[in-house]
Amino acid sequence: MAAPRQAERGSAKAALIAVLEERFGTTMGVRLTPLERLFRTRGAVPLALAWLLFHGAAAALVIWLANDGRPPGGAHAKLVSLIAWQALHFPVLIALTRLLTTRSLDIVRRDILPYASDCYAGAVRTALAELYASPLIRFAPYAVAAVTGAASVWTIRDEIAPVWWTTQPFPLDLLFWAASTFLLAFLAMRVVMTALFPRAFAAALEEDRHSLYPVRPADSPLVRGLARLDRTLLVYWALVFLVWTSIMLLILPGKSFGLASDSPYLFILVPLAGLFSLGLGAEVYLASEAAIGATVRRYSLERAQALQQEIAALLDDPGDEASAARLERLTRLHDQIIDGGRYGSRFGKAVSIILPLTLPVIGLIERLFGGTAGP
Repeated sequence: MAAPRQAERGSAKAALIAVLEERFGTTMGVRLTPLERLFRTRGAVPLALAWLLFHGAAAALVIWLANDGRPPGGAHAKLVSLIAWQALHFPVLIALTRLLTTRSLDIVRRDILPYASDCYAGAVRTALAELYASPLIRFAPYAVAAVTGAASVWTIRDEIAPVWWTTQPFPLDLLFWAASTFLLAFLAMRVVMTALFPRAFAAALEEDRHSLYPVRPADSPLVRGLARLDRTLLVYWALVFLVWTSIMLLILPGKSFGLASDSPYLFILVPLAGLFSLGLGAEVYLASEAAIGATVRRYSLERAQALQQEIAALLDDPGDEASAARLERLTRLHDQIIDGGRYGSRFGKAVSIILPLTLPVIGLIERLFGGTAGP
């Protein structure tokens, strides 16, 4: 039975925790240092409220200036709805991501590293260094943010035409919304790129196979800890998908403040939100689970193979009753080892988590579009 190993100060495990804390920052790759210092806290709710306060205050000032102190009307009213959605939904994402960061580190500390070796921790550090050294990881947030910002302004132009074609080339509220869209897309992609880290933990399991249970390796504490980490990330991405698709509610305010049911902006943002939340989240989950399952199966097959020679010898020469009893025990043990190594792809579990969350959203989209579309 695998016993917890202590992570001594200065060990490879302590170094791995330090690397993760540095990489994660406040909220999975996004640093909110000014808010932390101002409110003297790293709690999920205080950080979310702090962002809401500053973003909301800046948005209110911009809307007031863009409308010369008058109530917003026409296309400016639609921009109010878009800015308000940004100001409200992003604090929710901050809270969820902060909770994910805390939970992930807690799982690594309590459910993974105590049952792993320093060799495993070193392998994870190496895999993380290779992962985050990729140019894609560093430059993807900038590219996605630029494309998202440009596409958002382009696809919303018809609905805000009186603002878009005003004699002022860059209305203040439109500029604020576009800049906020770029910033939020950039920060979201930073989270997406940072949240690829479970791949490194799953890939490094091969270096620590000796820590697995010899009879039921799929039930080993280290394997269970890795599975718990994967499930945590998958549930997080499902919740993020629901938060992002809440933009569909902007159809409800009506003609003045609401978006059209056939808005090109909605048709672009919602699929992109699904791609970069549930899509990539499910891909990381399934890839990580596949790597864990492959290691567990190889280990169980190696253990079972060691019994094959003895079983074959007893089958060739049954001998007395003691030999027959030994053959029965070895055969039973062999079957237990094989059964205990069936970790599986977990695809069914992934679907069972995703579908209950996405189907109501799909129904809401269909209801909104179907109920508000013209003949």
